[in-house]
Amino acid sequence: DKQKDCISHFALRLAFLKQPEEQHWFIRQESTLLRYRLENLLKRGKLDTASLLEGSGIKYPSIDDETFNKYKSQLENLLPFQIKRDPNRPPLSVSDDYVVPFERALDLVSRRKCLLVEGNAFVYSGDLIGIVLSHFQTKLQESLQAARASVPPTTNVDEDDRVGVLLSQLTQRRLTLAASTSEMNSWKSDNFDISKIDSISQRDF
Repeated sequence: DKQKDCISHFALRLAFLKQPEEQHWFIRQESTLLRYRLENLLKRGKLDTASLLEGSGIKYPSIDDETFNKYKSQLENLLPFQIKRDPNRPPLSVSDDYVVPFERALDLVSRRKCLLVEGNAFVYSGDLIGIVLSHFQTKLQESLQAARASVPPTTNVDEDDRVGVLLSQLTQRRLTLAASTSEMNSWKSDNFDISKIDSISQRDF
């Protein structure tokens, strides 16, 4: 439930705020979880674009009629392939595209998933999740840094009788996952010989 979600989130914040690499790892995990939840809600019609932006504290206007008509063909090209090929989809409208400052849409710019006009990025509503996630990551990073700065240098949270054991277990779990991922990537990149695929398949499958 929401209360458990909130408690676990802040417990994880406390566990992973000590070192920059721990903070970055935590932010990646939370961003992945948030993306999954938002995409699921949007897919099921439980969340609309306006509510997504409002709930994230982001205020970007939708494109105006004149600009929409001027760039309509280019905006059509921003639609995902599965939507463009759907014969039953409603026509593109001004409420489907938003005006986002260029610097807030760098990921979409790098992937050519937005239209750049006079320093702004015109973003299809379905791609706003990336903008929301970027905003979330920035705010979470600032919050972690502020929390870290508020902990006195002589304080070791891991030694706190109330939460110390739990925080140590969470940190150890992260290290275990990181080691497993590193080992798997190493096996994939260094140890796999395509000429031995038959013997490997008989051994491992």
